[in-house]
Amino acid sequence: MSTTSDCPQVAKTATPARKDGNGQAATLVLVGTLTTMAGATVAPAIPGIRAAFAGTANVDLLSRMVTTTHALAIVVLAPLAGTVVERLGLKAALVTGVLAFAVGGSSGAFLPNLPSVLAGRVVLGIGVSLIMTSSVAMLADLYEGAQRQKLLRRQTAAGAFGGVLLLGGGALADLDWRVVFLLRGRGGGLRRLLPRRAPSHQPLAANSLISPAH
Repeated sequence: MSTTSDCPQVAKTATPARKDGNGQAATLVLVGTLTTMAGATVAPAIPGIRAAFAGTANVDLLSRMVTTTHALAIVVLAPLAGTVVERLGLKAALVTGVLAFAVGGSSGAFLPNLPSVLAGRVVLGIGVSLIMTSSVAMLADLYEGAQRQKLLRRQTAAGAFGGVLLLGGGALADLDWRVVFLLRGRGGGLRRLLPRRAPSHQPLAANSLISPAH
């Protein structure tokens, strides 16, 4: 009698299936557009930046660094991004990254001098590092097999599409170099979607991301 009563209890201890939805999948795919937008798409604004801050010492060097400072921040901070994601959790890290992307990416349109513009690019790099780490970890956590591979491909394609959206940056920079920075503020709109759509999963244990679960 006791053995038969134990059977329902065993069934209840099975790992519950994770809820999925088109909203959270689309959000994670859209996040892929942001990382591409951080890159060399700011290059058309360099002549305008150089002219605007012509009185700054070493203006030629510093203006060229606008296109690379965020990448240096990504390289330096990448080893720490995983630790930050573990401390904050996947959703909080993703929201923080998108906020840093929007603030740091658009800050060049408002900051008064070239060193502060470069500091904004560092904030942008921090945001990109958190976005890359947390979004990929979230995809690995929530999806398996063919579905995971499909979403990873879609995220890569979305990143390429984000670059296409900014190919018109050269024409906009001819109007005003600050407009190129303002385009990155659209990340703030995606941030408003994240709290509703992004899943609130904590990160997996380190070994579960390194080796297959089965």
